[in-house]
Amino acid sequence: MIERFLKQLETCSTPENAFAIYRKALELFGFDKISYSLCTDHPSLNLERLHGLSTTYPEDWMKHYEERDLYAIDPVMAEIKSSRKPFFWSDLVDRIDAQNPAFDMMKQAQDVGLNDGIGISFCSNINEITGIGLSSSSGCDDLKTDMVHLGLIYLLSLHFHEKFRSFYTVEDLTHLTTREKDVLCWACEGKTDSEIAFLLHITPRTVRFHWGNIHEKLTTFSKVHAVSKALRLGLIEPGQVTVKGTCLK
Repeated sequence: MIERFLKQLETCSTPENAFAIYRKALELFGFDKISYSLCTDHPSLNLERLHGLSTTYPEDWMKHYEERDLYAIDPVMAEIKSSRKPFFWSDLVDRIDAQNPAFDMMKQAQDVGLNDGIGISFCSNINEITGIGLSSSSGCDDLKTDMVHLGLIYLLSLHFHEKFRSFYTVEDLTHLTTREKDVLCWACEGKTDSEIAFLLHITPRTVRFHWGNIHEKLTTFSKVHAVSKALRLGLIEPGQVTVKGTCLK
């Protein structure tokens, strides 16, 4: 099922279409409200900071958020800007003093149907931060111990994020060396750095050196991000590695 949505994202033709596909996919996990925001200015896209670049949050709430400048006290936004791991909103609320304006803001959000949710952050190599807020009217308690579904949600979000950005940028089909492709291909197969080093007859330190070059060329922030982007750009394909450990392409 998830594979179908990933393929649809690859072939969609507009940002609106990409967001619609992403919305449909997240409904499978109980999320009925989504907001994709630029948490900082994005000079690489020629776009300024914008809460809710694409969103299904209630219009009244979005207007209230902007008029009251709630960005300045929003604990979800603050966490997105400081953390690179997905997090649950309820965990933030538990740490906020009841007298803090941020606590009142989160309670107001619940009043308009934005109950517990998940925050996801993406940061480019030039510190452009994008955030995704996923809200579930029924809460997220079941997901807190479901690492498989959390992983799928992150994967879907990452693919959507990359596809959405692609409509605002001209992709540079960066040249990767054969060895860099080898590393990406084996990572795509789920191999660790130590396993890749063994398969390619190089040291783990050399594998890490190649990862550094890959991240610089692809402007990625993690191995999952690098593999996802390389696949999307057609720089590698699943199953490209041979028994000798060399990429076919």
